[in-house]
Amino acid sequence: MNNRMADHTLLNAVAQQGPASADSEPWVPWIAVSIWAVLLAVAAILITGWISRRHCKESVAGSMTEVSPIPERKRDLAASSEWWTRTQWALEATVSENEMKNIYGLILLSALAKSKEADFREKSMLDAVWKGACTGMQDDAIDQLIGEARRLNILSEAPKPSPLNGNAKDKPESTPESAETPLNSSDAERRGQVLSALRYDILAARLKMDLDQELGRATSLRVKLLSELEFSPLGQ
Repeated sequence: MNNRMADHTLLNAVAQQGPASADSEPWVPWIAVSIWAVLLAVAAILITGWISRRHCKESVAGSMTEVSPIPERKRDLAASSEWWTRTQWALEATVSENEMKNIYGLILLSALAKSKEADFREKSMLDAVWKGACTGMQDDAIDQLIGEARRLNILSEAPKPSPLNGNAKDKPESTPESAETPLNSSDAERRGQVLSALRYDILAARLKMDLDQELGRATSLRVKLLSELEFSPLGQ
């Protein structure tokens, strides 16, 4: 009997202490709230990341359809590099002490000036070549060079009248072979210098004409006249 009364008393004491202990720890509900907040934040991050990756993939796919195919771009870069390699060799040849290399360099530059692998700016750089010619492609200097070449029997006759070089009365008349004046030693030496300059300037005039056509510029009549002249092979 006494034992049952003691157990009953103990149960009443535990029942009274239960609510009191829960009230003494108010942070317990906040743990559950914090856990739910963390779970919601993680879910939001995952959803945002998925949306961002999807948007990035769509943007990249759209960009790839707008640009040219990669093989085509690589081919263009290779062609441009090849153009610059050939141009570099030709430019070095035009300033070589070897006259044959000068001729080859100028001929190659004329071909490169008409290439589709170079743009406007790159072709404009080739102007420095014809500007460095003996005449500088100036009308007065061209007339002087042609006149001296004719005096030294390099050009046996005056250029024929044409829409490029004006009227016949504006040009010196042809010099008959019987009336040619024999050259002295100083004239013979000068003849070689003028002949070399004439060869270079004829090719430079052709280069200028090609560049003018490619770049949409006008070409003077004297430059056209000079470009039409034929130069004698080396050794003559």
